[in-house]
Amino acid sequence: MSPGRLGREGENIAASYLAACGYRIVDRNWRWRGPDVRGELDIVAVAADLLITVEVKTRRAGTGGRPFDALTDAKRTRLWKLANRWLAEHRLDPDLRHHLPQGVRGIRLDVIGLLFPADGRTEPAIDHLQAV
Repeated sequence: MSPGRLGREGENIAASYLAACGYRIVDRNWRWRGPDVRGELDIVAVAADLLITVEVKTRRAGTGGRPFDALTDAKRTRLWKLANRWLAEHRLDPDLRHHLPQGVRGIRLDVIGLLFPADGRTEPAIDHLQAV
Protein backbone atom coordinates (compact mmCIF):
# COMPACT_ATOMS: atom_id res chain seq x y z
CA MET A 1 0.00 0.00 0.00
CA SER A 2 1.39 3.41 -0.96
CA PRO A 3 2.07 5.98 1.79
CA GLY A 4 -0.74 8.20 0.48
CA ARG A 5 -3.23 5.36 0.48
CA LEU A 6 -2.09 4.25 3.94
CA GLY A 7 -2.64 7.80 5.22
CA ARG A 8 -6.13 8.03 3.72
CA GLU A 9 -7.02 4.64 5.18
CA GLY A 10 -5.76 5.80 8.57
CA GLU A 11 -7.87 8.97 8.38
CA ASN A 12 -10.97 6.94 7.47
CA ILE A 13 -10.40 4.57 10.40
CA ALA A 14 -9.79 7.52 12.75
CA ALA A 15 -13.02 9.24 11.62
CA SER A 16 -15.01 6.04 12.21
CA TYR A 17 -13.38 5.62 15.62
CA LEU A 18 -14.24 9.20 16.61
CA ALA A 19 -17.85 8.83 15.45
CA ALA A 20 -18.16 5.63 17.49
CA CYS A 21 -16.87 7.60 20.51
CA GLY A 22 -19.63 10.20 20.09
CA TYR A 23 -17.76 12.91 18.21
CA ARG A 24 -19.61 14.68 15.40
CA ILE A 25 -17.34 15.03 12.35
CA VAL A 26 -17.92 18.43 10.71
CA ASP A 27 -15.00 18.64 8.26
CA ARG A 28 -12.15 16.60 6.84
CA ASN A 29 -8.96 17.50 5.01
CA TRP A 30 -9.55 21.23 5.32
CA ARG A 31 -6.73 23.22 3.73
CA TRP A 32 -5.67 26.81 4.29
CA ARG A 33 -3.02 28.86 2.54
CA GLY A 34 -2.74 32.26 4.14
CA PRO A 35 0.03 34.70 4.88
CA ASP A 36 0.15 33.62 8.53
CA VAL A 37 -0.15 29.84 8.21
CA ARG A 38 -0.49 27.08 5.63
CA GLY A 39 -1.54 23.52 6.14
CA GLU A 40 -4.32 21.01 6.55
CA LEU A 41 -6.58 19.84 9.35
CA ASP A 42 -7.20 16.11 8.94
CA ILE A 43 -10.43 15.98 10.95
CA VAL A 44 -12.54 18.68 12.58
CA ALA A 45 -15.08 17.42 15.10
CA VAL A 46 -17.40 18.64 17.83
CA ALA A 47 -17.94 17.05 21.22
CA ALA A 48 -19.95 18.76 23.96
CA ASP A 49 -18.97 22.44 23.75
CA LEU A 50 -15.53 21.90 22.23
CA LEU A 51 -14.28 22.19 18.70
CA ILE A 52 -11.72 19.42 18.33
CA THR A 53 -9.15 19.27 15.57
CA VAL A 54 -7.58 15.88 15.09
CA GLU A 55 -4.21 15.20 13.49
CA VAL A 56 -3.95 11.62 12.24
CA LYS A 57 -0.56 9.92 12.05
CA THR A 58 -0.45 6.52 10.38
CA ARG A 59 2.52 4.17 10.14
CA ARG A 60 3.23 0.56 9.28
CA ALA A 61 5.25 -1.37 11.87
CA GLY A 62 8.91 -1.68 10.98
CA THR A 63 8.97 1.24 8.52
CA GLY A 64 10.60 3.98 10.51
CA GLY A 65 9.26 5.35 13.72
CA ARG A 66 6.12 5.54 15.75
CA PRO A 67 3.11 7.60 14.64
CA PHE A 68 3.54 10.32 17.27
CA ASP A 69 7.22 10.88 16.44
CA ALA A 70 6.16 13.22 13.63
CA LEU A 71 4.36 15.68 15.95
CA THR A 72 6.89 18.43 16.59
CA ASP A 73 6.36 21.67 18.51
CA ALA A 74 6.33 23.57 15.20
CA LYS A 75 3.65 21.24 13.83
CA ARG A 76 1.58 21.64 17.01
CA THR A 77 1.81 25.45 16.74
CA ARG A 78 0.74 25.34 13.09
CA LEU A 79 -2.23 23.09 13.94
CA TRP A 80 -3.39 25.54 16.63
CA LYS A 81 -3.25 28.42 14.14
CA LEU A 82 -5.17 26.36 11.59
CA ALA A 83 -7.83 25.43 14.16
CA ASN A 84 -8.39 29.09 15.01
CA ARG A 85 -8.53 29.97 11.32
CA TRP A 86 -11.07 27.17 10.66
CA LEU A 87 -13.30 28.47 13.46
CA ALA A 88 -13.06 32.05 12.18
CA GLU A 89 -13.99 30.90 8.67
CA HIS A 90 -16.88 28.63 9.69
CA ARG A 91 -18.45 30.13 12.81
CA LEU A 92 -21.21 31.82 10.79
CA ASP A 93 -21.46 29.32 7.93
CA PRO A 94 -25.20 28.49 7.70
CA ASP A 95 -24.45 24.96 6.51
CA LEU A 96 -22.26 24.23 9.53
CA ARG A 97 -23.77 26.44 12.22
CA HIS A 98 -26.16 23.70 13.37
CA HIS A 99 -23.13 21.43 14.00
CA LEU A 100 -21.30 23.92 16.16
CA PRO A 101 -22.27 24.36 19.80
CA GLN A 102 -23.99 27.67 20.53
CA GLY A 103 -21.06 28.70 22.64
CA VAL A 104 -17.89 26.97 21.60
CA ARG A 105 -16.10 26.96 24.94
CA GLY A 106 -12.76 26.13 23.46
CA ILE A 107 -10.63 24.38 20.93
CA ARG A 108 -8.81 21.16 21.65
CA LEU A 109 -6.08 19.53 19.60
CA ASP A 110 -6.07 15.72 19.61
CA VAL A 111 -3.76 13.32 17.82
CA ILE A 112 -4.67 9.82 16.74
CA GLY A 113 -1.83 7.44 15.96
CA LEU A 114 -2.50 4.30 13.97
CA LEU A 115 0.10 1.58 13.71
CA PHE A 116 -0.64 -1.08 11.12
CA PRO A 117 1.08 -4.45 11.63
CA ALA A 118 3.83 -5.23 9.14
CA ASP A 119 1.82 -8.09 7.61
CA GLY A 120 -1.07 -5.74 6.77
CA ARG A 121 -3.65 -8.42 7.52
CA THR A 122 -5.07 -7.11 10.78
CA GLU A 123 -6.54 -3.86 12.04
CA PRO A 124 -4.17 -1.18 13.29
CA ALA A 125 -3.55 -0.33 16.92
CA ILE A 126 -5.19 3.02 17.70
CA ASP A 127 -3.83 5.50 20.24
CA HIS A 128 -5.83 8.67 20.93
CA LEU A 129 -4.06 11.50 22.71
CA GLN A 130 -6.37 14.29 23.84
CA ALA A 131 -5.43 17.91 24.43
CA VAL A 132 -1.84 17.71 23.21
